[in-house]
Amino acid sequence: MSEFGPLDDGDSVGPTTLTDQTAPAPLEERILSLLPNDGKTRPNQELMATLDLIGDEGKELFWQARDRLVEDGKAVRGRGRGGSTGRVIVDDSDLPEAGAGDNAQELGRQSEEDLYEPLLKVLVGDWQSDKGFEYLAVEDTSRAGRRHTGGKWTRPDLVGVEVQVFTYLPVKTLSVHTFEVKPADMIDVTAVYEALAHRRAATHSYVLLHVPDSESPPAALEAVIHEARRHGIGVVVFSEPSDYATWDERVVADRVEPEPSALNEFMRVQLPDSAQGRIEKAVR
Repeated sequence: MSEFGPLDDGDSVGPTTLTDQTAPAPLEERILSLLPNDGKTRPNQELMATLDLIGDEGKELFWQARDRLVEDGKAVRGRGRGGSTGRVIVDDSDLPEAGAGDNAQELGRQSEEDLYEPLLKVLVGDWQSDKGFEYLAVEDTSRAGRRHTGGKWTRPDLVGVEVQVFTYLPVKTLSVHTFEVKPADMIDVTAVYEALAHRRAATHSYVLLHVPDSESPPAALEAVIHEARRHGIGVVVFSEPSDYATWDERVVADRVEPEPSALNEFMRVQLPDSAQGRIEKAVR
């Protein structure tokens, strides 16, 4: 029995080639073909039934393929009984018009890499003071070298980790905040989907958007804010990365509870040993 059905009876079957029969499409493509083009979600149970993926083995194949689509930015997880899956839609009408990058350059456009250091300083300073956070580690995870961190979009630009102790709760609460940074001429809705992919192993995910001139924001900004609200992704817009007074939190990030194993693996892979040591000591 193959994954896609029994082989025909009869003559013995040798190695299969494209000349023998049409190879079945990968499961990811089959799932994607069932998702509405308008971005609406379909229940996972309905997708499994349509694909004839039954039993524990069939479900496992579905979840693995669906998660690969999410990691590749082609699908998003949705709500509902048993969960749901939707197609990632990027509407070209929402993207910045040609020439927007030239305008951003005139307005003091900074490269994404140049934004990291001043943003980190604000995150460990005014940001956490204002929010009441007590970060054990705030790290630039964009430069992980050759370290394997998973599929596409699994590596955030910046990460903050805190461990909270509440007077009337018997457990310590771990929070992992991920930040996806976008310079002025790279702002579009894909930033939200990148942040959404991080949330598989984070409690809060944000996009940090550089808008040098608030009077002339990128054409895609409102579409980004709308999509972020829909998925619970935080949005912070700033004109000067090193000045918290210019930071404007347009959308507050929802807290989610990822699988403990995914959270643990994220910190093991993404964070340096020094940060891991501080966190390990704090949670014990």
